[in-house]
Amino acid sequence: MAKSRPVTQLLRRLATLFLAKGRKKIIKTQPGKACLAAWPPLVSKVPRPNPPARKLVPRPTSESTDSTALFIQECLRKPAQMGALAPSSPRLAKAMAHWLPEDPKDYVIELGPGTGVVTEALLARGLCPTRLLAIEKSPELAAMLQKRFPQVRVIAGDAGEMDALLHQHTGERRAGAVISSLPLRSFPKELETRVTRKIHEILKPGGCWVQFTYHTYKRWINGSQPFDFHSTKYVFWNLPPARVLRYKKKSAPAPVK
Repeated sequence: MAKSRPVTQLLRRLATLFLAKGRKKIIKTQPGKACLAAWPPLVSKVPRPNPPARKLVPRPTSESTDSTALFIQECLRKPAQMGALAPSSPRLAKAMAHWLPEDPKDYVIELGPGTGVVTEALLARGLCPTRLLAIEKSPELAAMLQKRFPQVRVIAGDAGEMDALLHQHTGERRAGAVISSLPLRSFPKELETRVTRKIHEILKPGGCWVQFTYHTYKRWINGSQPFDFHSTKYVFWNLPPARVLRYKKKSAPAPVK
């Protein structure tokens, strides 16, 4: 036992040197185990880079789920009136809300707001809620919209009576823009022409009419001849893909002196 003391002391000193360089503490056990505990590993550990942060996809809220369920229910009950397979996508709504009246005091009429996707995009664009008049034929969807947007005038009515509804609820006869999600090409030709004429009558000279359609190969709608066609935008991120058409009411000619 006397001969093993120098060896034990040497091992302990070596272990102390490794501890001074930041190694693990040595548990006071047998000399051999203490030395092995302090000995550096044969393979150095390479630090792994931190994994990239995952993007959290927002889950649909109960409100959006209820509105979508109500929309599908209305589509099954009145497919010709709804004329869509699903609510408009946020990209389509953003494309339609791009053109607002230059005068912030002008009223904007939204036809067929449905679940309110375009309504939300219009308000996010900067439109004052009190300057928006939303006309929805479905009483159930209109009630849901009014609850969701309490400051917006939501009317359960017919788009063919938009002029009378505007005057009744605002006292005005003209609007600065009409944003329509109505499936006009699914309407009978007479009804389609009637609605487009009403839009023409209610707009101020130079007013904007924005209409989306699933018929991406046509740009003219029955009754749109009194308008100037200005621009179009395709939105493929929608079910089904859609085309946004923008018309402008022809300005009144200058009086002849």
